[in-house]
Amino acid sequence: MTRLAPGHHRYPGPDGVWRHYAPDEQVTLVHAPDDRLRTLQRGAVPDDAELVAALRERGILVAEPATETTAASVVHVLGGNPVADLTALLLEPHTKVVRGPLGGAPDMVVACAGWLPDQEWLAVDRWCGERGIAWHRCHAEGLRFHVGPCTVPYAEVRARRIAAARLPDELLAHWTYLEEGETPPVPWPSPGGSAVIAGLIVNDVLAVLAGHPAPGAGCQIAVEPDASGVTRHPVLPLTEAGGTGLVDARLGVITKVVREASAIPACVIYRHPRRRPARRPRDRPRPVRQRPRRLPAARRHSPRRTPRPGPSPSRLGALDMRVGLALGYHGEPMPEILPLVERADRAGVDSVWSVEEYGADGVTILAYLAARTERIKLGTGILQLAGRTPANTAMTALTLDILSEGRLLLGLGVSVPWIVEGWHGVPFGKPTRRLREYVEILRKAIACDERVTYDGEYYRLPYRGPGATGRARPVKALLDPVRTSIPTYLAAIGPANVRLAGEIADGWLPGFYSPEREAIMTAPLDEGLRRSGRESIDITVITHAIRTDDLGRARDELRPLYAAYIGPDLPGVRNTYHDLACGLGFEKEAQVIREHHREGRRADAVAAVPDALLDEVALLGPWARIRDRVEVWKESRVTTLALITRDAGLLEAVCEAAA
Repeated sequence: MTRLAPGHHRYPGPDGVWRHYAPDEQVTLVHAPDDRLRTLQRGAVPDDAELVAALRERGILVAEPATETTAASVVHVLGGNPVADLTALLLEPHTKVVRGPLGGAPDMVVACAGWLPDQEWLAVDRWCGERGIAWHRCHAEGLRFHVGPCTVPYAEVRARRIAAARLPDELLAHWTYLEEGETPPVPWPSPGGSAVIAGLIVNDVLAVLAGHPAPGAGCQIAVEPDASGVTRHPVLPLTEAGGTGLVDARLGVITKVVREASAIPACVIYRHPRRRPARRPRDRPRPVRQRPRRLPAARRHSPRRTPRPGPSPSRLGALDMRVGLALGYHGEPMPEILPLVERADRAGVDSVWSVEEYGADGVTILAYLAARTERIKLGTGILQLAGRTPANTAMTALTLDILSEGRLLLGLGVSVPWIVEGWHGVPFGKPTRRLREYVEILRKAIACDERVTYDGEYYRLPYRGPGATGRARPVKALLDPVRTSIPTYLAAIGPANVRLAGEIADGWLPGFYSPEREAIMTAPLDEGLRRSGRESIDITVITHAIRTDDLGRARDELRPLYAAYIGPDLPGVRNTYHDLACGLGFEKEAQVIREHHREGRRADAVAAVPDALLDEVALLGPWARIRDRVEVWKESRVTTLALITRDAGLLEAVCEAAA
């Protein structure tokens, strides 16, 4: 007899193609007749030998087990701690449990440790490997407890961590220090938290003893008892198809690295014959391609992503406040950023925004994150007009939108004069006029439906000015876009540019924002909205979030940034940040900051940034205070609050509070 494997389920997608969702969170497209898949959904086996064989091959259908018993099995539990004790207690009704030093001939071994016992676990790994005994484990790191992976040897998990570490020697030194017994106090969770960890372990152990795939097979599960968080991280074995391990069993390190094509999951596990396209006879000439070419990568849509349409401007005003994540200006190390973004993707964070000034660019990091995430939108906050022609930005946006399958949010801005002229070497000019022309050309190019022509003050396509050959003709992008319209956001602070955002943009990115005084900030926006005949657009605010019991320290972290915003007073250039601070009611403080800045007293300028301003525009202090501020933001017109933070727990807590 055959039955569905535990933890697997299927559902029809919006395109009519069924999806299979596996316990390791892999999603696979299943092209098969609808009636047969619905038969499978009801728990019956369809009358289709090819489909059944494909599902069995991939562990979706399994043999109905005989009457199970684990009473004669022996499980050796290592460790003297609350989690180990509770694991043994939960196992005792089902199997014989042995404690104490490792030995004998158990059917399975479970090790529970406070901190990672590196050398001890390598020894357990070798002991179990030599005897063909499966083993499971958990250990604490910081405030998290890591469970498993159940089916991957410790030496291989260890090798992956060393290979991924920025400073592997430091990581090994830390493990050695812990091995010597110089460990900090272990933050053992409450009985409820220990029960969650022990339950995950016992669930896997009983499945293995009964001959079933473990629910936690191939995954390391991170449990955060204090934050009530449980996340799964797939961990693939480091083995070659021929069976030669990539890991030195003695040292537990990677000895060579290869990429096996077979390690890439298949996109389609079963395709019904009627759906296969007919082959073209060899003697028939290949037809001339008439439609625009598409990037090769775009043809192979990942089975783990469903294209997500961009926000509809007509609906944005009706949405609840979303929460986003914003990266920093200086291109933080990817090993630090990637886990946070992947966690945000799983937690339901709406968008992640890159930031561009004169260091890291705003596109490259998003292209990388597009390949490592599933659903989170990717925002550029912002791409500077001076650094790219409209056509270059259109090509970049189309490419990134294809690679991310429709998740791009395109943020644009003119930047500030000293960056435009000092870094990009072009005149600052009339920012509002330049921005309008740029967006008009950009939208024509992204539509990909006609050759682009334009005759403006700053941009002319084709170019006919000094030095032109006179031979150019209009051009259309050679791409097949996912969308012919990509949501465009304008970063704007001054009234003219804010008004323009309301008139032509899908979203507005303010410089800084006070929910209490938003009527002052949004007055120009509303003028632009009235000109366009619309009621609302998306308002995405990028701001800092610092969770700490020391509110003064959090404010002091931000004072230098806001002093640098408000203080500069360059001849012939209007500081719109200074004007904004004055408009929000901080005119006296802004003048003091400017005077200190003008006289070179930078420390005094920093000290003069008022607490009230920082408290209004950022999320600072203990969680209770931040939660109260989130309620204030929810009552504002802001539709997305993108937080500059590296505190994953805070990000998830704000998501929950904003819901």
